[in-house]
Amino acid sequence: MKKISYLDIFKVVELTCQKHQDELLTSPSLEEIIHYDLWAREYAASLQSSSSFTPVLA
Repeated sequence: MKKISYLDIFKVVELTCQKHQDELLTSPSLEEIIHYDLWAREYAASLQSSSSFTPVLA
């Protein structure tokens, strides 16, 4: 697993939140919270190999 620099954390969080905006729920159930938590973790991890995000390796 590759590591990203401290300053790239913000970029990963921002890109993940932007992607999630399409499916934003105002009153999610516990199951939906768990689902989107897992989705966000997987999406953020996928950004490391994506051409749209080039992290600075720590």
